[in-house]
Amino acid sequence: MIFGSNELMAAIWVDEDFNGPMEVQYVHSNTGLLISKYEDLGQDGYYEEFIHFTVDSALTYRVANHDGYFAPNERIRSEARNEP
Repeated sequence: MIFGSNELMAAIWVDEDFNGPMEVQYVHSNTGLLISKYEDLGQDGYYEEFIHFTVDSALTYRVANHDGYFAPNERIRSEARNEP
């Protein structure tokens, strides 16, 4: 875990298979809310999937050309948040 200067959690890095490289990264806002998730699906050291969480939705992007950028045309899914 990484903590910000405000003593709230800023990021969590996860090594899913315990081989050294971090396959998943969770990023939090300065108020402690989860705002994004990056995932190395191919376990090749590069993040291929990015999920951006907003107030009412989750936008999922999957990089198509391994350039390291998540372009608007690479969005594969948009989901609305369900209210309890």
